[in-house]
Amino acid sequence: MRTLSVFLANLLVLVNGKKSFTISLRGGETDYEGFIVTLTDSKYEGRICDYMWDDKDAAVACRQLGLGNSGIAYVGSQNFKFSGWQGRIHYYEFDCNGDEENLTKCKNESVVVEAQDCPGAQVAGIRCYKDYDIHLSESDTEGRVELYMDGNWVTVCDEGWDDNDAEVACRHFTGRSEQTRAVAVGKALFGEGTGTVGFAGFKCNGSESNLSECTYTKNPDSELCSHQRDAGVDCQGDACSSQPCQNNGRCQITNSGNRVCTCDTGFEGDLCEAEAQNSYNPSSPEGTRQLGVVITITIVVCLVTFFLFVLISYMIMKAVNRDVDKNVVVVIPTAPSVEQMDMEEGEVDMYYGDDGDKLDETRSYHTDIDIDENRWNEEQFNE
Repeated sequence: MRTLSVFLANLLVLVNGKKSFTISLRGGETDYEGFIVTLTDSKYEGRICDYMWDDKDAAVACRQLGLGNSGIAYVGSQNFKFSGWQGRIHYYEFDCNGDEENLTKCKNESVVVEAQDCPGAQVAGIRCYKDYDIHLSESDTEGRVELYMDGNWVTVCDEGWDDNDAEVACRHFTGRSEQTRAVAVGKALFGEGTGTVGFAGFKCNGSESNLSECTYTKNPDSELCSHQRDAGVDCQGDACSSQPCQNNGRCQITNSGNRVCTCDTGFEGDLCEAEAQNSYNPSSPEGTRQLGVVITITIVVCLVTFFLFVLISYMIMKAVNRDVDKNVVVVIPTAPSVEQMDMEEGEVDMYYGDDGDKLDETRSYHTDIDIDENRWNEEQFNE
């Protein structure tokens, strides 16, 4: 199948003319890489000198070979087995835009020179991407994760993206088997990608050699997973420094190497990035408004409670005083004081009512008086 696609791609070159030539790859470990071999007029083999050779030229070469739409340019033969080739250089100074169908559509200099005029260290090579190849946007150790799928680079949504997934992504990118202590980052920390968000929901256990061995979801909902949620990795970094906690959250690294953010009051989320539900942030305008409402309601409730207490107390006291005014009896003794009394019977004048009216009749009383203890013990009170 691949041979047929290469044949058809090269056939277009022959049909379109312009010093047509076919290309193939030699010296690579896979069919997707190697240095470029040109075949002019279907009988003369040659090479492309790597002068001005770049990734745009490599992308066109990959497309001409039927190996997708993207590739990496390699200069020299140090990345591939050169096999001691001696021959001719057919082309150099390719200047492709990157979207041409084949190399003949690009500006180039066609020249036939001997190999010594462009030694093996200057032979152009390529590595074409295949499905599930991985790329990091920033460097060899960190960046936005992009996977090659169906001829294009797509990004990964951070839904479910964790350190196990990051560990596999770093192993996938470097090709090394050892553990990297990788850190997963999200929310487009390394910038938003372009094109399609092609994957989401990766669930790796951390031991896989590449992301294609994990479970995942392809082509997630674009409303749920926009480029604002592009996932990334830091293959060598400290979790707290590569993606610190927000809003004064405190970052800690567990014994297993995972990052844990302890959020300040009023915030929640993996990075303390969101305001907590049913809470407020005193430093925000909304928090200040809510605090003012709470204080106002508290003051009103306290004032209402106080005035109700005063009103009820006043009504109770008024009712008690009214009853006392009607029933109290003021007794004014006409007899000598207790200290001076040595009799057992006497008379008193009795008054009652609001005006202190004196009773018409005199009422008598009889008591036993204990002079020594200065105490009266009443036994009877007779009209």
